[in-house]
Amino acid sequence: GDSREGPIVFLHCVAETVRYVDHILEYYNTVEDADASKFAIRGCSMGSDTTFSYVAHGLYKPVAIITDIGMTDFTRMPSGPLFDCFFQGSNGYPYIMADMTKDQIMTFAQRYSPYQFPEKFEDVYILSGCGLDDQLHPAVTVMDFEKILKSKGYKNFKFVYEKNHGHWITNNTIQNSLSFLKK
Repeated sequence: GDSREGPIVFLHCVAETVRYVDHILEYYNTVEDADASKFAIRGCSMGSDTTFSYVAHGLYKPVAIITDIGMTDFTRMPSGPLFDCFFQGSNGYPYIMADMTKDQIMTFAQRYSPYQFPEKFEDVYILSGCGLDDQLHPAVTVMDFEKILKSKGYKNFKFVYEKNHGHWITNNTIQNSLSFLKK
């Protein structure tokens, strides 16, 4: 995903991609030799955010998701280029939400955050990698989500946090994706 245009475009793209995945699965439900009831989604960065969001908001439940460097709580995006267009577009990104208040934008981000829907993840296998030094997608948001899943008694997940690792795919998910999907 391309998040260079800022967070409202980011949130819009995530929501639209969730719908696109629904349309793709609906198509495969019409293909005779396809079984769209068993699918997995893989995503990195904005694709990871979309993967988590699909579980929370999509029409169909994936068997598994594999994510790298994703966010589960969109209200906790760090300041900087991704968040600037919310607040005057100071890094050269367009301030495309000029007619909305910060509170309105944050409400939208909160309502769409996968973090708000842990019950949707009960029967979904999750393999997720995060860099502990990631400044764009802080690992703490995924750590907090992992705590919620554990508190609900869910066990179908593995979250890996790599030291000295920033905003790029983790070796753990690359090496373990295929074996993880065979479960």
